[in-house]
Amino acid sequence: MAQKAITGLQKMPNGIWKIDKKYRGERIQESTGTGDRAEAEQYLIHLLEKLRQCKVYGVRQVRTWREASIRFLLEVKDQASIHVSATYM
Repeated sequence: MAQKAITGLQKMPNGIWKIDKKYRGERIQESTGTGDRAEAEQYLIHLLEKLRQCKVYGVRQVRTWREASIRFLLEVKDQASIHVSATYM
């Protein structure tokens, strides 16, 4: 019996597999970075499991300092002293 292919993968013209899938109301769109379908499916399964952990168990995503500082600067961009905040980050 043939193995059922996982949905949500599209092959781009350059041969790389791309993820385009909706999971629990959240759309996932990103490149897998590989031309091998089996490897792309494994990456998609890993990504779906990570999202499931977040949705079901409330496991929080690890964020970097860069992501946090960019978010902060975007939130306070209307302050007069934004350049001072950006300098000291």
